[in-house]
Amino acid sequence: MRVLQLTNGNAACVRLTLALERAEGIVVIGAVLDELLQAASGHSPDAVIIDFDMECDVAQRLQCLAALREVRTDLPVLACGSRNSAGEIAASFGTLIDDFVFRPFDTEEVVVRISNLERNVTPSSGTVLHNGDLEFDLATRAVVDGGKVIDLTVRERGVLQVLLCHKGETIPQSVLAARLSTIDEEISPQSIRTYIHSLRRKLTTTGAAIRTIRGTGYMLAPTAHNKVAHSR
Repeated sequence: MRVLQLTNGNAACVRLTLALERAEGIVVIGAVLDELLQAASGHSPDAVIIDFDMECDVAQRLQCLAALREVRTDLPVLACGSRNSAGEIAASFGTLIDDFVFRPFDTEEVVVRISNLERNVTPSSGTVLHNGDLEFDLATRAVVDGGKVIDLTVRERGVLQVLLCHKGETIPQSVLAARLSTIDEEISPQSIRTYIHSLRRKLTTTGAAIRTIRGTGYMLAPTAHNKVAHSR
């Protein structure tokens, strides 16, 4: 898999480059922000990684990503960054970037994420997300625990889907809000608290624990004997 990594040569970018180059089956193509479109056209990458902690003009970064979307709608983009970048990542999620991972992270996790994105930017219709006995069928949108259907609202399902896709990770309120927002309606980070409260109540008997990481966001704690998301 050919991965185009946007870099400015700082220590964090270099460490990620070296780690990716050690991963089996990964070919890293380095480029600076100004070269993004040229590199995407000339090197035919399978995915793009952009570090939102990289020092650059924010407006320029967003413009370059928007331009990339226009010429390569099929090219998945993974963002990485620290919690300080959560706001910008949230604003870009779903439009300019397809997935994200926050520091600290394992290189193996990054490889898995970009591999999944390269296979399909959006999950296939047969994908089922698991956490213990809790199942979320992305095709039917049904949430089931041990064969029992759990009645959730559209927004509660949206929150649960993000938490299941990133279980074990802390997801900022702003990212959850961006994921649920639409062109016609913007969801505020404060509203996420209401959905989390309701979701916790409905998942009480499932053993799924949504933890509040004070001052940061929420995390779905992995349940023992997790099954890996699979395709039917």
